[in-house]
Amino acid sequence: MDVIVSEAIMRTTGYSSLEREPVNRVRIFCDGDLIVGIATPLIRVGDISFNERAIIEIMAKAIDAGVDVLLFSERALTGATCGDLYRQELLNEEIRLSLKRIARATDDTSLSLFLPIPFKLNDKIIKATALFQYGVLRGVMISPFELRHVEQDYELTYLFPDRLAEYGKSFDLSDLMDEDESDDLPYLIDLTLDFERKGKQRRPFGPYFELIPDARHEWTGDYRRLRDSLIGHSRAHHSIVLYAGAGEGESVSEGVFAGHRLIVCDGHVLAEGEPFTTGLTTAVITKDVFKELSSKANLPAEKGSRDGVLEKPHETDERFPFLMKKELDARSFFRETLTIQGQGLRSRLEAIGTRPVLGLSGGLDSALALLVCLEAAKICGFTPDDIIAVSMPGPGTSKKSRQLARQLGEATQVDFREIDISDAVDLHLKMIGHGALTHDVTYENAQARERTQILMDLA
Repeated sequence: MDVIVSEAIMRTTGYSSLEREPVNRVRIFCDGDLIVGIATPLIRVGDISFNERAIIEIMAKAIDAGVDVLLFSERALTGATCGDLYRQELLNEEIRLSLKRIARATDDTSLSLFLPIPFKLNDKIIKATALFQYGVLRGVMISPFELRHVEQDYELTYLFPDRLAEYGKSFDLSDLMDEDESDDLPYLIDLTLDFERKGKQRRPFGPYFELIPDARHEWTGDYRRLRDSLIGHSRAHHSIVLYAGAGEGESVSEGVFAGHRLIVCDGHVLAEGEPFTTGLTTAVITKDVFKELSSKANLPAEKGSRDGVLEKPHETDERFPFLMKKELDARSFFRETLTIQGQGLRSRLEAIGTRPVLGLSGGLDSALALLVCLEAAKICGFTPDDIIAVSMPGPGTSKKSRQLARQLGEATQVDFREIDISDAVDLHLKMIGHGALTHDVTYENAQARERTQILMDLA
């Protein structure tokens, strides 16, 4: 099927409120079946060459599968967690060179590729999405900060939410392409794609595609609510939603990324990727569906169209709102929470290439830490005895706590060790002239410091 960019609609889509605006909207015309895809590659933060290869590899798979429209996850070329690197001239130069190579990779194909990038404009770094077709970078769309979430405060530290006072003006993108490829490149805000066969008259209207590359951290139950909201939004607007979340390879310093991939058509889920996986997810939108959506495209949005996706969250008077009792039962809540924690620790362990060492007191906190270590070990393919769990009873340790720590270590089959710190603590207190019978903050801290020293030396 031929893919032609028929026009770039140079208009503002209403950016007066960052919380309330729709995502990148792309209007597509089609008189046949359309295959759409979303992709989350395995990336390395700031490694443009590695990420470019991963992107082109997935592109090749998409082309083999006959995909017509492909959306990548948020800032897949750089990583969504580059932080201050976004301001580095070297990174921006590497982005520019990589965009040329990626553009050439779309030559001789019918693929329309949407690649979210940090885009340098007027000395500001802006969230944007680049469109590639037929070996050419066709333009760049500004990505609004539409999905309110805690990590957007992190993004706003590095990415400028441009108010786009100059919308309607074509910006010079010639430095992104070779001279012979850069004539009349538009700066795209709203984009119209024409998928009709040559020689046929183009219909005046078609359904909207909502392109949502996202970089939200994974929170227990959050994706469930987002998913429901996107379905409601798609149903109300009779639109097709492509959602691609950042995933594996991102820094876990601020949070964990699950790489969610979701395709929704008029409120119906067509395809969905497994969380914490990378790769390509595709769906076929048939000619009949296109015809039906085209007839609905200009109807007023149904009541409840925003459904919480594009607005600030409502306040709640629930006593324990984070337990999400309405959305999750206890088992699902704990399972999802443990998975997120395990994936975060797994990323850290793989990055440093070592095994976990933890202190096991017999209390609740260290027991939870042990469960997370076991979950990470399972994900990494380690055995439980790759985990070193150390019980360090001291002068203030009760017999019950000591027994519980031993039972936990034995029950989980970890490399359990018991090191009594009583003599070391007594010697330390004696050296500083502290009476062993005075159970104050110094007495407690002496034990804590001794345990920390042992764990660090073992690690």
